Amino acid sequence: MMVGVTRGLQIVHNEEERKRAIVTRRNVLKNIGDLARGPGAEHYAHIKEDEDSFVLDDAPLLGTPEEIIAQLKRLEAGGVENVLFAAPGASVAGLRTFAEEIMPAFDREPMALAQV
Repeated sequence: MMVGVTRGLQIVHNEEERKRAIVTRRNVLKNIGDLARGPGAEHYAHIKEDEDSFVLDDAPLLGTPEEIIAQLKRLEAGGVENVLFAAPGASVAGLRTFAEEIMPAFDREPMALAQV
């Protein structure tokens, strides 16, 4: 059985970028909360009511390349084989950083297209 997850991806290189990434994450969760209905919707209520009370969750891959490698290794150790990234503010530079600094930590066979 193949196991996969979806994670937000925000690569940062300094504390100023980290602060901006955390604001972006808060806004993403606030937007989800604005759309959420039914069981579990209350999880997002505090973000809308008090932005200063926001605490970064552990779902996104948000950090330096080294921190993201560590997060991905934990997912891998838990049995995750595939990760789909949702990258707010994605850029060619971010993709290049991922390819050059993060992917080499997961030296495997060449990537193949998923069979659907």
